[in-house]
Amino acid sequence: AATDLTIERKPQSFGVPVTTLIGYYDPEGGLKTTIYPALHGAYGFTYSDDRGPSNNQDCHLLVETSNGPLRFRLANQRLSTKVMNKFHVNIPESAQPKKVSVVCRGKTLDSKPITPATEKLSYTVNGRPLSSGK
Repeated sequence: AATDLTIERKPQSFGVPVTTLIGYYDPEGGLKTTIYPALHGAYGFTYSDDRGPSNNQDCHLLVETSNGPLRFRLANQRLSTKVMNKFHVNIPESAQPKKVSVVCRGKTLDSKPITPATEKLSYTVNGRPLSSGK
């Protein structure tokens, strides 16, 4: 049975520093999976991971953090017959993500270490730093 990825989700966190994980994977295994270097943003939305049990037929994004592993369900089949599937997931910077892997049918298709942000993440409103009381 196909994985239902149309479930509406509500953000778990709003406006928090995030690590953004982006890449492409082929559940059929014919094309090479690519995980791009992590991006870091000062203001993002995060969603809870899929904590339910997985089976060896599932595809998922596995993120190792200082708080333990997070698993995000991915489609088990190509969403378009001729191209790879894309993933785009935000992880709270506070979870200190360390490694990301794409796993399909019990096999790791690709894995990358996550480099932490190299500078303090901040955001502005109309080009001015947000400050309290001013």
